[in-house]
Amino acid sequence: MNRFENRKIIVSSSGENSLNIIEPNKDFKISKINYTDMCFDKIKYKIDDKVFNYRTHSIFKNSKPNIIYLVNYYGNNILKIDISKREIIDLVYVGCCPSHIAISDEYIYITNSDSNSISIVDIEEFNLIKNISVGEKPHDIKIDKQNNKLYIANSNEYTISVIDLNQDKDEKIYIDILPLHFHILDENMLILSCECENMKSSISFLNLKNQKVSKRIFIEETLLDMVILKDKNIIFSTNGGDGFLYKINYITDSIDKIYLGGMPNDILWDGDNILYITDLVKNSLLVFDINKNSIVNQIYVGKEPNGLIFL
Repeated sequence: MNRFENRKIIVSSSGENSLNIIEPNKDFKISKINYTDMCFDKIKYKIDDKVFNYRTHSIFKNSKPNIIYLVNYYGNNILKIDISKREIIDLVYVGCCPSHIAISDEYIYITNSDSNSISIVDIEEFNLIKNISVGEKPHDIKIDKQNNKLYIANSNEYTISVIDLNQDKDEKIYIDILPLHFHILDENMLILSCECENMKSSISFLNLKNQKVSKRIFIEETLLDMVILKDKNIIFSTNGGDGFLYKINYITDSIDKIYLGGMPNDILWDGDNILYITDLVKNSLLVFDINKNSIVNQIYVGKEPNGLIFL
């Protein structure tokens, strides 16, 4: 059985200040919720005028059912939402232009792109504990739970910041590309780099033990996101510059291109044969069948879909 078979998909429409709840097992039934309709009196005192004039950059969740966190890039805050109640239940202000978050059992770690910092928020009390300076324009952030380390991609600096959460120590890994997104795969970090001015992108394999790049795959135009199918040795990556989906075998280095059109952005794998891809031009969620190598459904979700998770 597909482990995501009965789960919902949450897509944010930044251009309409709304969330879309999609149910794949019910013929992709869609429900739309405006943020203003989720804001009740008990939370309004925390909200300034910017909160409903903003851009959701990403969405995350932890182990609690029906709870999601929206990263509000323009409002400089994180929204905590109970989807079952359709209610914003809390809000915390962080640094300037937050982008991504990583969640542990106790804390939420947030990258603040224009503050060159990360914020640490208590997950239960939902208040700001402190800010820590990192590199220039930190973007992606992930926790290596096996080694209890926090990694941050400094997207305008040739570095990855590393914070040892056991010893509260930090260091930087120096690389020769500008990191945007990354995934940790065994002893390697797979780093997506997009240098938009030169219209060049790459995916690099950084060995975390010796901190050396063992492989780099170059792609023209602008890679925006990627997912890794470890059991198949495959990376799927969206290219917002040319409208293609790239299928990369990272063992053989073979690359296949599938034309999607539009501007494919966020990508999510269902654990089986389906990819879900947001399209910023078509204002849609694309349903892509890996076995058929084609789009099998297209769901209109509203302007600027940006942020995509299973619930």
